[in-house]
Amino acid sequence: MIAFVLRVALVSTAMFVGLLVFVEVGRWFGSRRRTRLGGGPDDPSGSAIDASVFALFGLLIAFSFSGALDRFDRRRGLIVTEANAIWNAYCRLELLPAASQAELRPLFRQYLASRLAYYPKMYEPEKAKEERDHAHAIQEEIWRQAVAGARTVGTPAVLGIVTSSVSAMSDLEVERIAATHRHPPPVIFGMLLAVGFAAAFLAGHSTSGKPRNWQRVVVFSASLSVAVFVVLNLEYPRLGLIHLGNADLPLIEVLERMR
Repeated sequence: MIAFVLRVALVSTAMFVGLLVFVEVGRWFGSRRRTRLGGGPDDPSGSAIDASVFALFGLLIAFSFSGALDRFDRRRGLIVTEANAIWNAYCRLELLPAASQAELRPLFRQYLASRLAYYPKMYEPEKAKEERDHAHAIQEEIWRQAVAGARTVGTPAVLGIVTSSVSAMSDLEVERIAATHRHPPPVIFGMLLAVGFAAAFLAGHSTSGKPRNWQRVVVFSASLSVAVFVVLNLEYPRLGLIHLGNADLPLIEVLERMR
């Protein structure tokens, strides 16, 4: 987590410095233009152009933040859904013979423990693959034994109830992993930076005929950089300062109830 936070902080700092530089470059170009025009009045169309770029940048920030927050809430909601699915499947083992229950209940506990162990390793490809393969092996064994146990009961309804609950549990695992790796294309973040630098350039250009106000420039640059920092932390909640660690509590509670 620390390494990721440092990388995001580095990106935000680079953006902060870049914004300061583009403001100064904008002032320099604006001063040159004023000198060339003999200090004439500003182009009346300039304000409209500036406003359009600032509005575009504001929309990009708003949509990026909103999308990141929606994905964060979606991932958090899926944790609760998976916890409910696993517990429902576990409870429906009561429909099976006692011998099948005795074999399946430890497998459920192993499966849930493996699911909990997967996410801290998620961004370490080799460890994540090993943990996911382990969970899949347990999942296949659960399916095999659940089907075999349900068939011994001899009631189609029991077979349907048990298999549907185990299948739902498996589907949630795939859905959660897919949701975790769902992010905007990198070009969106590139566009966000590009439009931000363009806005800084125009802000500097529009103030070229006025005394330099460093306080406003720093607040402008810092606000945008912090917004990008928060968006990136929301996009990667298992790595950044805004994380899903506490959201795993429903799964942990289910594991405790199983024991």
